[in-house]
Amino acid sequence: MNASSSPSVTPRRLVGVGAVLLSAVALTAALLWGVRSGGFIFQKLNVASPLLDVAPAPLPSTTEPRPEAFSQMQGTADAIAKAPAPETADMQDAAHAGGATQEIVAVVAGEAITLRDFQEAVAIDALMAAWAGVQSASASAILEQLINIATVLHRDEVRVEGAQASAALDQFLQTHHRTRAELKAALEAQGIAWERFERYFVRLIAADEYLRAQQAATNATSAELLRIWRQETPISFGPAADGLFDAASAPGAQNQADEVEASTVPSVADSVAEIVAEPRGVEVGRLAPDFRLPAMPDFMVKTLQDFSGRPTVLSFWTTWCPYCLRQTPVMVEAHRRWQALGVEFVGINVRETSDLVEKYMAQHEIAYPILLDADGAVAADYAIQGFPTTYFLNANHRIVARHVGALTSERLETYLQTLQPQ
Repeated sequence: MNASSSPSVTPRRLVGVGAVLLSAVALTAALLWGVRSGGFIFQKLNVASPLLDVAPAPLPSTTEPRPEAFSQMQGTADAIAKAPAPETADMQDAAHAGGATQEIVAVVAGEAITLRDFQEAVAIDALMAAWAGVQSASASAILEQLINIATVLHRDEVRVEGAQASAALDQFLQTHHRTRAELKAALEAQGIAWERFERYFVRLIAADEYLRAQQAATNATSAELLRIWRQETPISFGPAADGLFDAASAPGAQNQADEVEASTVPSVADSVAEIVAEPRGVEVGRLAPDFRLPAMPDFMVKTLQDFSGRPTVLSFWTTWCPYCLRQTPVMVEAHRRWQALGVEFVGINVRETSDLVEKYMAQHEIAYPILLDADGAVAADYAIQGFPTTYFLNANHRIVARHVGALTSERLETYLQTLQPQ
């Protein structure tokens, strides 16, 4: 990452970021813990917010970062800034290697987020939330946070500095009458080394600061910026992502208050009038969003209605994604067996050329329809945050389930059993 000028972090400005980012969470699950740390690092401080017209109570001078604290976190920041990300090709090779790769939750621009990273982030969130007296985040929200942090830090101009993180940590600890010694002890009780916490926290604050600076420079919301940056960043989900996202909502999608319970999902007997009038969404039980996309190889336009009357497996993928490559033979084999049983398979390739997709289809002998989402608009409608992501629809196009990450034969078979026409 290249150093560039970045606005300095002051106690007065910290809370504003948190409040802005908290609102972004409701829209796109932006930076969540840093965002939520806006909730319990920034919002809980007696400092002013540009969103709240409240005069701050002065903080004691002890909130200034101690020299030793700064030097430790600056060392961590330097290590993060200089560490090269693994090449995408290496990750593709690793996707087939097994072993430790089974612990990969996601790969963001070549940087792996492991199950250990995720578990430690969950533990840190729970600890800090308890100290701040707020509710801890869900597993899917924590994963969103980690992906968003990696997405932001992938940008070349992001500056990683230990002083910012050290000051923010001291502010949080003072506000909640805690010390670094207490924090270290609590982390050790969770099996988290202080160096691991420092790396996480420094990254969090750097991403938060950059996002705020870009908001000020562009007048765009954090939600808008993150949506654009995530579309520009290659993100794929590894084996360990299975089950980490909430079953009722897609990554990055806002939960709906009127979610339909699985027991109330309508059957094939749904009336056409109800289907036409009902709003569509990406939650389990909702009617899936419609689309109009060209299909390979003849570029005939297909819509969701073209697959009416048959349960449908709708999988979003790319050729560069190592876990899509792992899933492809599983999908090809399942299609061979299940098409005669009345289940439709549809692949939606996102933001790639027809030549590239045609070559991939021929190489892997894909016989089911592949649609081209050239601008990623349909992927956005389906709240796709990484690849592969697969939706399972009943014959009326209601979402029965959603799977993030590569499907194994066993997992796919389980989903297909729930779709099998009676």
